[in-house]
Amino acid sequence: MCDPEYLAKINKKGGQTVSMFTGSTIESVLLQTACAFVSNNDTFSKEEMIRMILDGGSQLSFIKEETSKRLKLRKIGTHKISIIPFGSTQRAPAKLCNRVEINLKCQYSDNIVKITAVEVPEICLETLKVPKVNNPVFSKFKLADIVLRNGKDEKISLLVGADNYWKIVTGQTEKLTERLTAVNTKFGWTIHGPIESSDTCTNLINVLHSTVSEENLDLTAFWDLEAIGINEKDEHQFSVNFENNIELKDGRYEVRLPWKIKEPKLDDNYIGSLTRLKNLTRKLMKNNVLQDYDKVMREYMINDMAEVSPVDSKKEKLYYMPHQPVFREDKATTKLRIVFDASAHAPYAFSLNDMLEKGDNLIPELFRILLNFRTGRIGLIADIEKAFLQVSIAEEDRDALSFFVV
Repeated sequence: MCDPEYLAKINKKGGQTVSMFTGSTIESVLLQTACAFVSNNDTFSKEEMIRMILDGGSQLSFIKEETSKRLKLRKIGTHKISIIPFGSTQRAPAKLCNRVEINLKCQYSDNIVKITAVEVPEICLETLKVPKVNNPVFSKFKLADIVLRNGKDEKISLLVGADNYWKIVTGQTEKLTERLTAVNTKFGWTIHGPIESSDTCTNLINVLHSTVSEENLDLTAFWDLEAIGINEKDEHQFSVNFENNIELKDGRYEVRLPWKIKEPKLDDNYIGSLTRLKNLTRKLMKNNVLQDYDKVMREYMINDMAEVSPVDSKKEKLYYMPHQPVFREDKATTKLRIVFDASAHAPYAFSLNDMLEKGDNLIPELFRILLNFRTGRIGLIADIEKAFLQVSIAEEDRDALSFFVV
């Protein structure tokens, strides 16, 4: 690295940016960058020029969340992503991100390309190099990447992945040197490969960065109070919203599911749930516990904990939960319990759990309850039979908790 004290300096700031550098001082690598006007409508009544990078090695296209919000790009769905930083063996926690529609227009013509991209906080922390217009090697090309001179951010705001790459790249190429190639796109020519550079500083050669703060280090996380479940966070807003959705009907509390978005798009998981039911049935018959399993299911119906799905149901939020038995021989009463799997999902689809808020962390409250239990002279305890099944679900959300019976 240019600065031998680099790591020491960033560690003092409490975090570090993980990047890859090369010590070469005679070459600089140009990536496929371009500029284009972006808008949220076909008329481009409100437009802004941004820089993008074309990356055929990325499975998806991404746009900076700040850029998307500023241009009010139309949301068309969500996408669950989990990124593994370069050189890391650990996957970042999965996050549900918005997918938006983008209209891109060439700066040289009225050529418009429509793509979709997933919102992310950041794409590239550095300003990538721009091909010099006065370079005689590039003089005959209309370059797609021209330095923005309108005061806007010159950093990369959009990454076009393989899902949209060939909508933009025409396929026309021209070999400039053994390692340098000009690639034509609908926004102009991009220059791809190493070039001689007069810069003496270290050259950034990777695109995506991963910022690692001290709070993400394993040792710090280990000592974080949340790791042992007594870290209290401000989750008051969720509690208020959830309590507003509780209603007492016919002597039983009824709640609505805490959806993350107002109109969730669920895959019904029909095939996966039905396949698991067939496998489960064979297993229950083999172990001679099919009748026991059926008995528990019938108790759900008798005690109004489940109902037959109406034929005329609108099925707007339909999801089939697989289920399986859990045997507890140490229990005096309930030796067989049925567990439903709301995390199951078809490939590239969301599960029910993905679409619901997790809710407040109740472990701190449990810690307080246990301490308060010791303050009185007499302690009373009670057990509600099948407590979670005693809570009724609002009718408009019941299809999301569907399941097949044996």
